[in-house]
Amino acid sequence: RGAVPVSVKDERDGRYTCSYTAYRAGAYTLSVALRGETLPGSPFRVHVAPAGVHAGACVATGDGMQKATAGVPARFALALRDPYGNVLDCASQRPASWACALRGPNGVALHATLSDRGDGRIAGEYTALVAGDYTLSLTLGTLHVKASPAAVRVGPGAPHAPSCSVEQVRVAVRGEPCHFTLTARDAWGNACEGGGHALSARLRPPLTDRRQPQLFLRDLADGTVEASFTPVAKGAHLIACFLGADPVRGSDFAVVVE
Repeated sequence: RGAVPVSVKDERDGRYTCSYTAYRAGAYTLSVALRGETLPGSPFRVHVAPAGVHAGACVATGDGMQKATAGVPARFALALRDPYGNVLDCASQRPASWACALRGPNGVALHATLSDRGDGRIAGEYTALVAGDYTLSLTLGTLHVKASPAAVRVGPGAPHAPSCSVEQVRVAVRGEPCHFTLTARDAWGNACEGGGHALSARLRPPLTDRRQPQLFLRDLADGTVEASFTPVAKGAHLIACFLGADPVRGSDFAVVVE
């Protein structure tokens, strides 16, 4: 912390007024001397307490301030500080005094719950169900903490077979390629990202024709798989689509080849 300057004012009546301003909280030693001789009782022990909480100096940390996964609780911690960076215990500022709101795609809004972490910090938690870009605001009254508002990216959750979908094709022409698309989605309907989601499809030709057209699957690495086949016989071709071993929504549909 270093030495703290002390000003001394002679009151001209045998008294001296001393004043100082400490900016760092903690334990100090105050020494008082006259003409180089320490006065009785000196040095004195002085404890400097933190000043009041200052929103702009408070710091929020944790993944929840930057990213989250749909359906999975996201967390962060708020360290309280006074204007000079001294750490305060959260008992000095109840969690209820703070507010944390998120605004996301298409006007989606939600609030984080705030509670005493028990280690001098305030814990924050929220669960977003819609993937996309959010703005997180953490405030004390109308004042934002440092780095607030923050940009938070909520990614989709793991693929969920009943929510995955297939773009059904009802009619095809013999000898011409037929295309349809499978889309991986999480349990809340968010389109999944990237590739390797174990989407697959099976094709069964008409019972009256034993010729089996080859079904091609191409992972587009954007959460979708493009499927295509070229029918060689007329009639109803049955298509079943899966995520792993589980059927996806819209599976088991017929393509009538003309």
